[in-house]
Amino acid sequence: MDQIWFTAALWLGLALVAALFGSWLRASMALTEIMGILAQFLLDAIGKDRLLGASEAWVIFLASAGSSCSPFLQGLN
Repeated sequence: MDQIWFTAALWLGLALVAALFGSWLRASMALTEIMGILAQFLLDAIGKDRLLGASEAWVIFLASAGSSCSPFLQGLN
């Protein structure tokens, strides 16, 4: 159970850092999301894909829900 909370806190912390970093660079949130996707791809390439728990079912569900809602939210902007 503690692993789930740690993974959720890690993902939320990374999202907060990405939003602050994107705001500081005055970059769009879509570009910040793309940088996050590239970071996960790089972690996967060097064999550290289990670090963020990206293969867990609840993370995959949230990622797919977010990827389907993101284009609509970007269109509202």
